[in-house]
Amino acid sequence: MAQQFLYRDYVETLSKRFEANVSYIQYFYGFDAGREFEIAICKTLRAALPQRFGVCRGHVVNMKRGQAGDDIIIYDKFLFPTLRLLPEDDFSLKEWIPIEAVYAYIEAKHTLNLEQVADDDGKQSTIGHAMKQLSDVKKLCGTREQMPLERITRRFAMPKGSVGHDDPSLPSFTNPMFGMILSRYVRCGKDENLKPKAIQKMFVDYPYKNECHPDLIVAGSSNLVRPVIPGKAKNDPNQPKWFFEGGCKLQSLVTKEVSFGVGLAILLTALDYIQLGTLPWPAIVNDAIYPG
Repeated sequence: MAQQFLYRDYVETLSKRFEANVSYIQYFYGFDAGREFEIAICKTLRAALPQRFGVCRGHVVNMKRGQAGDDIIIYDKFLFPTLRLLPEDDFSLKEWIPIEAVYAYIEAKHTLNLEQVADDDGKQSTIGHAMKQLSDVKKLCGTREQMPLERITRRFAMPKGSVGHDDPSLPSFTNPMFGMILSRYVRCGKDENLKPKAIQKMFVDYPYKNECHPDLIVAGSSNLVRPVIPGKAKNDPNQPKWFFEGGCKLQSLVTKEVSFGVGLAILLTALDYIQLGTLPWPAIVNDAIYPG
């Protein structure tokens, strides 16, 4: 008997729709470059996410023109404008998104190369480059003002110390950024026929050297990598975690053809947790009125 999932096979349905949507776009447009695959992922996310979340390709930027990333950004489109003001859902051009507006950043790779040595052109391998890009985005977004747990809305806050987490492993603020790597296929060097168990072992052995590691890696249709708390049982129902900057390990899992659905469900869970602050409007206005 086939495995059945909650809510009438919600996770399996998400996985199948992801695959079907990406295959449909590839049939008509092809994936000759990373740009086309990123656009396909943007269109897939746009169909899956609630309307309050904006989706674009581009860079995150702070007030002082610091920038990071160049892939997919999920941001608050109801409260924050993009900086280039492009037509809605035009994914062909890249946007600039203020760090205060960023919910999540996704490094999208059509094929994720797990080889750890440099490519022939001297660049980092695909997995190394993706990890570095994501780490840089998380570091930059980590400089934004943290919204305390007591901040119930943008206009109302409870007394300091009156609100806490039942789970102490969660961050002590409400606006962390979620970072993930998403790939359709996986290879190691020229080997494109890797089995899920082999992929799992490669991630177990991978040296995670970046300052900020991913909150999730979707590595093809049957592999996930997620943060876990050392010492907790792997089958603990409270084990899946994210928003970690340290104090945890990364666990490699085989997910039997549903990793895209599980990944999207985890992304939706993280988005449901995040409560963003606001842009520093007084500083923006005063900078324009009193330049220099």
